[in-house]
Order: sequence, then C-alpha cells, then structure tokens
Amino acid sequence: MSFRKAWSGTVRVEEAVPGGYLCVALNGRHGVEGAYAALRTAGGRLIGAPDRATSYPSNPWEFPNCKRDRNYTYYFPLSSQMVGQDLEVLVLGTAGCEDHLQPEVWQTARTTPFSQWLLELK
Repeated sequence: MSFRKAWSGTVRVEEAVPGGYLCVALNGRHGVEGAYAALRTAGGRLIGAPDRATSYPSNPWEFPNCKRDRNYTYYFPLSSQMVGQDLEVLVLGTAGCEDHLQPEVWQTARTTPFSQWLLELK
C-alpha cells in the first residue's frame, strides 16, 4: 500500500478508567480502506487499533460492518501505563484520501454494566 498523505498530533492521557479508550475520527472522504490511524508512544512503540467502525449508516449487529469511503473511527483501548504520557496520533492516507480530511481525537469510556442491581420495594 502506498501512502501519500499524513497527519499527526500529540495528546496527553491524563486518566485511564476501566473500559476507557481513545477515538480517532477521520472526518471526511478518504476512500474505501484509504486511511489508517495509529498511536506512537514517547519511546517509539507503535500501537494499532483493534477496532474501528464506520459512521452511520451501518448495521454491524451479527453482520460485518459495511465498507464506506468516509468517516471511519478507530478505537484504541487505554491502559494505566499510558497515563501521564504524550501519545502521537498518526493518520496515513492513500492517493484517494482528500487533502482536507479532518482527524479528531476523543477520550471516552464505555459504561460498565451492572453485575447486580437490587430493587427494594417499600
């Protein structure tokens, strides 16, 4: 694969909660399989995203996600070792990737489901 464009920026992880992750949203048209995101630690270690999703419309429930030419989001799980570190966010685009692609980075967490819920009626 030949990459023609690159974007990068640095984010600092201040907190990592259980189920927390960084979302790297690639806003704009990049072509099918035309842009990829990765993280690089201060020590130079590269981290790939184990999960990604397309923006709506999509129906991934019990079926592979559809291939789209725009608006992918890559998900990077956070660990306690990343707290206090600067992480470089890298986005690489192929020839079909538009110049005005706008990557954004968000930190969020999934809610942990209840393992037990007590309902007390009085």
